[in-house]
Amino acid sequence: MNCELDATGRRIVGVLIEKEATTPNQYPLSTNAVQTGSSQKNNRHPAHDYQSFEIDGALRGLMVNEWVVQVSGAGSRTPKWRHRAAERLDISGAELAIMGELLLRGAQHPGELRTRASRMVPIADLAKLERLLDNLAAKGLVRRLARQAGERAARVDHQLYLEGERDTTDEETTPAVTEAPPSPSPAAPPAPPLRPAASATGERDDRVLELEIRV
Repeated sequence: MNCELDATGRRIVGVLIEKEATTPNQYPLSTNAVQTGSSQKNNRHPAHDYQSFEIDGALRGLMVNEWVVQVSGAGSRTPKWRHRAAERLDISGAELAIMGELLLRGAQHPGELRTRASRMVPIADLAKLERLLDNLAAKGLVRRLARQAGERAARVDHQLYLEGERDTTDEETTPAVTEAPPSPSPAAPPAPPLRPAASATGERDDRVLELEIRV
């Protein structure tokens, strides 16, 4: 099953995962609440001010692709939304919290990821986080990026990007080696001008002329 999500879809699914864990009394979320959660400034990267039509269209697309489902709130006619990420990705608990955090902020260092995901589900320490990341990596849901210069640890990112959308600067790259053009060899000194070879006929004529003068 295709699990790729565009940027707006990733933000919405991440918000629904987050709010289910942190504000369960307000979950499922109305369309307005999804818009507010997607546009909030803290714990979001990049920050974005979503318009209502963007959220409404994205929610309908996510419903078609079985990422969200629309439900009726108790005593309310306002449609509300809940995610289906747990079923789609076959994960739950701390693994779901980690994926939600990565969908909200993108690539993160393990220490940052543990602290932020622990808002939803406690993760005791980095060793526990690493075991969870290994499980998610085995399912093809996360990847470890190449460690950049000056970083103490490599960042971790999710694998739900659209094809070709992932930032290629995060990939481990080897700078191309450009070969210097060969140095030009020193120019050979110009050959001295060739003296024309004497004509055998001309030499004979000179001897004849000399003999005639003597006579």
